[in-house]
Amino acid sequence: MLLLPWQDAQRFWVEGKSTVDVDSIMSDIRSGVIPPLKSDSLPAFLFSFAKYKPDQIYSGLLFGPLLIAAFKCIFTSPSSAIEPKFVRTKAGNAQKLDIKAVTPELLVYVAAQVRFALCPIQSWSAKDGKFNLNHFYDNLVKFLYGAPAQWREKTFRALNEYVIHFVSVCCCF
Repeated sequence: MLLLPWQDAQRFWVEGKSTVDVDSIMSDIRSGVIPPLKSDSLPAFLFSFAKYKPDQIYSGLLFGPLLIAAFKCIFTSPSSAIEPKFVRTKAGNAQKLDIKAVTPELLVYVAAQVRFALCPIQSWSAKDGKFNLNHFYDNLVKFLYGAPAQWREKTFRALNEYVIHFVSVCCCF
């Protein structure tokens, strides 16, 4: 369900209350009523469905728990993805690579990794059937840079505080 396009995922995450609902949704996926994720779609795993509002595309966007956990795992440490710790372990990749802030490019890189991890292909490939990871990356970066400036600033400030803990740094893009 995490690879559904965001606008179709609400049927599962919000409206699916029983196994009958879920069975109906699964039937719609198999029959093509709910289309597969395209390279220019926003996958459900990008969203926090606790904050999700179906008529507001930016509501909950970039706060999906799997996306946040993957970002922390890659850039801070695997243990930070599971639970916050008050005692630091060894330096994470963000510190080793002198990454000072979450950027659209870093976040979309993680989104591409998550998409790959969720799909059934066995080895890394830019193309997976009709899905193209390069187009996905480019489209999502372009989408984020084209998002309203106020939303971008607020969202990336929150991501910096929550994910990398750089409270004083704000992305300038």
